[in-house]
Parts: sequence; C-alpha cells; structure tokens
Amino acid sequence: MDNLRIAVSGSSGLIGRALRERLMASGHAVFSVQRVNQSESASTSGAIAGGAISRDPAQGLLDPQQLSGIDCMIHLAGR
Repeated sequence: MDNLRIAVSGSSGLIGRALRERLMASGHAVFSVQRVNQSESASTSGAIAGGAISRDPAQGLLDPQQLSGIDCMIHLAGR
C-alpha cells in the first residue's frame, strides 16, 4: 500500500494521539485539523503549516483548497 496523506480531527485526544503516532510510524503523512483560537486572524484558517490544518467552526471557516491532496479524513473531534 502506498503512503497516504491523512487529515485527523481530534488528533490531540487520547485516541487521536495514538492513531497519529501509529499512522506516522507506518510512513503516512498526518495533518492535524485544529480549531483556531478566537485571537487568531480568520485569514490563517485552513493554512497547512507544520502538519496542521486550521479551522474556525464558529464561523464555518475551512479553506477546501487546504484539503487538496489529502487522501483520507478521520474525524475524532468531540466538539
């Protein structure tokens, strides 16, 4: 199987951390989908930097272009 580019929401939780480590150990590129802090600019939403995809669920902001090239999305976020 080829290595995949996988986005994971909830990657900082108990299950998400374990899954992220396992996927990376298997050679996959893992991108954490993270909530933007209220103090951050909305213009940074969706940017991939250092393996993270930022989103603002309160404003419904997630740039679909930042998901370009992602092979799989795993949703584990609790809120």
